[in-house]
Amino acid sequence: MTDERRIELVLKGSRTAEGAVDFDALLSFGDAFRKALRALARSKAGLPTVQPGQPGSDVREASSFRLVGLRAGSAVLELEPIEARLLADPAVEAIQSLVDGLAGREPLDEAVTVYLADAVQSLGDAGSVGLHVPNRSPLEFDAALLASRVSGPKKGPADSEGFVDGWLHAVDIEPDEVRIRDTTGRDWWCHYPDELEVRVRGLLGRVVRASGTLRLSGARARIDATNVESVELQHGVGRSAEEILAEAMEDAGIARPQELASLAAEVDDQADEELAFEDALRAIR
Repeated sequence: MTDERRIELVLKGSRTAEGAVDFDALLSFGDAFRKALRALARSKAGLPTVQPGQPGSDVREASSFRLVGLRAGSAVLELEPIEARLLADPAVEAIQSLVDGLAGREPLDEAVTVYLADAVQSLGDAGSVGLHVPNRSPLEFDAALLASRVSGPKKGPADSEGFVDGWLHAVDIEPDEVRIRDTTGRDWWCHYPDELEVRVRGLLGRVVRASGTLRLSGARARIDATNVESVELQHGVGRSAEEILAEAMEDAGIARPQELASLAAEVDDQADEELAFEDALRAIR
């Protein structure tokens, strides 16, 4: 691989002492940095920056690097694209766009800065990352710079009242916190008061509606719930047939039940389906 495509990341922080880096810190940094590059690729393609499931090939290519060297001097990671290409490489272009965003030359989605902040935090106290990228001036970023680069539309209201519908489950469950996965695949951290503990535990594995204060920050979503209830109870379970019929009529704008005769209409003598329907109505009447 030629030097024109070689990329250097200079990692600094309390977990990179004496030119080395803690192995756990390196793994955490790599995961967060990869997520930032993939979120950037999605935002540039006009896609949601956070999506469930496996990323597409275009998104994976944005983080297709391999580690070819680890030098002392804080901790210097030498990266290069996995596949050598004669023309533009998606991985190199992605990290160039990252530098442009951090330098303020183009917008940088909030989700990208959230992942980069996680990467910086993984390096310990006074963490920072220096980027040496082909065809770009060297740049160093830390938590302060990231805070100044947040731009682009918010993914939802911050600290607003609302509700979340989704599947209630427990992942690394805390005493007063569960997760709710909505229809987009996003996991909401759901915090609830002690008095809801018994109810919430009884609803694990079911579809629920949690009402409360929504807090969104890039890729992170949280709801401080004041109430959690089963959605099935709102859509038929435990109600009589008459109640369900009355609600359906109200939704359809029907004031009273319609007689079957009202469904009769002019029938095309050549249309077998219309004739069969007319015969069925006569049989019911």
